[in-house]
Amino acid sequence: MSSDALLERGRELAALGELVERTGDGTAGAAVIDGPAGIGETRLVGEAPRLAAASGFLVCAARLSELEHELAFRVVGQLFERALADGRDRALSRRVVQTR
Repeated sequence: MSSDALLERGRELAALGELVERTGDGTAGAAVIDGPAGIGETRLVGEAPRLAAASGFLVCAARLSELEHELAFRVVGQLFERALADGRDRALSRRVVQTR
């Protein structure tokens, strides 16, 4: 999904870009995307991981099925399995060590 396909969302995309930039500088933040049904909130939310990845962030995502809700920590496994499969486990462990 490209940001070119989002009509009249320049201001919102710029705000998300600024949030990603501030996060990269170490400042925590959050975004609330709200509006009436059908105006593209889901597509706008989908741009956040793209912007983060373009800025060098490791983007992890997880989704539990109805059957997995009883499996404690399954979501954590999903979050990191892609990074571990890509050989990024050393980068992850360095980040954990640096945050202590």
